[in-house]
Amino acid sequence: DLHSFPTRRSSDLTSAILFAAFPVLYVISASFNPLGTVASTRLIPTRISLVNYQTLLSGARGPFLRWYLNTIIVCSIVAASQIFLSVLAAYAFSRFRFKGRRGGLLALLLIMMFPAILSMIALYNMISDVGQILPGIGLNTLNGYCLALMGGSLGQVWLIKGTFDTIPRELDEAAIIDGCTHWQVFRIILLPTLKPILATTFPEVRSEERRVGKECR
Repeated sequence: DLHSFPTRRSSDLTSAILFAAFPVLYVISASFNPLGTVASTRLIPTRISLVNYQTLLSGARGPFLRWYLNTIIVCSIVAASQIFLSVLAAYAFSRFRFKGRRGGLLALLLIMMFPAILSMIALYNMISDVGQILPGIGLNTLNGYCLALMGGSLGQVWLIKGTFDTIPRELDEAAIIDGCTHWQVFRIILLPTLKPILATTFPEVRSEERRVGKECR
């Protein structure tokens, strides 16, 4: 029945939202639980207390605010850098024909098959050795940590290249005939059309950084 389709769709959407929101609401409820245990937490707390937030923000369990600021700095810098480099590489692989192009794409695909945790020991030794010469990018520094995460800066090339391939080359040719350089074609014509894929890959890169950070700890 076509008349009942919008109603079913609304109910399915509501159910999906409630299903996705339940873990978040449960964690928020647990944060107000003065007992500090998840086992004794209900979705609607019987007692509400801010003692957990006071303990966290006071620094009694560690400099949480500093840790949170470090996370924002690392995720923002590394995600922006990874997306920028991936977009440039994807543009080159999609629009230009050069020697080693096919081998480079296959090499990227092969590297993506292995998890980042396999390179942790090599990265640790490399950052440790570099830090002896340049302490600013050595161990226990934000610069060194950002540099280590930059190893996956080309992880989104295949995804963004697929989007480039869907954009007609006639747009590039028309812009070049009008006097645009390759950089102007990339920045003015092509880059605005990549907003959906950039909005998709940016959270993906940040979630990957948090996952690698947890594995490192």
